[in-house]
Amino acid sequence: MEPGPPSTATCCMVHERGRGRSGEAVTVRDSDAIASRCAGAGGWPRARGRARERMCSMTTRDMTGGAVSGAVTAAGIDHVRLSYHYLDIGDIDGYGSLLADDIRVVRPDAPLRAGREEVLSLHQDALVPPGTHHIEEIVAQGHSVVVTGRLTPPAASRPDGTARDLEFVDWFTLTDDSMLRGYRRYYFTAPS
Repeated sequence: MEPGPPSTATCCMVHERGRGRSGEAVTVRDSDAIASRCAGAGGWPRARGRARERMCSMTTRDMTGGAVSGAVTAAGIDHVRLSYHYLDIGDIDGYGSLLADDIRVVRPDAPLRAGREEVLSLHQDALVPPGTHHIEEIVAQGHSVVVTGRLTPPAASRPDGTARDLEFVDWFTLTDDSMLRGYRRYYFTAPS
C-alpha cells in the first residue's frame, strides 16, 4: 500500500541526522513516524492503536511542556482573518467552523455570549452591527491575537446614505488547536 500524502505534525523532539529542536514542526507520513521519532528522542514510548491515537491528538502545549508552537499562533491568525471574511459575506456556517465549543464573546454593543450556538445567534439575529471589516494591524503571541481595524456599516444604515467607519480592537484567545476560544471587542469613541 502506498503511503498517503504527508501531513504536518508537531513532535516533542525531532532527531533527524543528529539535529532537532523541541516543538519543531515536522512533515511525516503517518502517526507511526511521529511515535518512532519521539521514542528515538527519549520521548513517548512507541505506541500502537488507541494509545497512538491519544498521543497524536495531544496539543502543542502538551508536547512542548507549556510553550505554544508558532504554528498554532500562525493558524490562529488565519482563523481570525477568516472569521472576519465569513462574517462580511454572511457565511455563518463557515464562521461557526472556526469557533471552539466553549467560546465566550464580550462586546459593548451586545450581551455576553457563551458557547458556539449563542455566539452564532448573535450574528444570525443581527444583534451586532453588520458591515465590512478592514483589518489594519494584527499582533499575535502564543494564544492571543489582537486586531485593530475599521468596521464599515452598510451605507443604507444612515438616513443620508453615508457610512461612518467604526474603529475597533478585537482581542482573540485561541485553543491549543488554533480555534477561536473567545474575543473581546473595544470601540474607539470620543469621550463625552
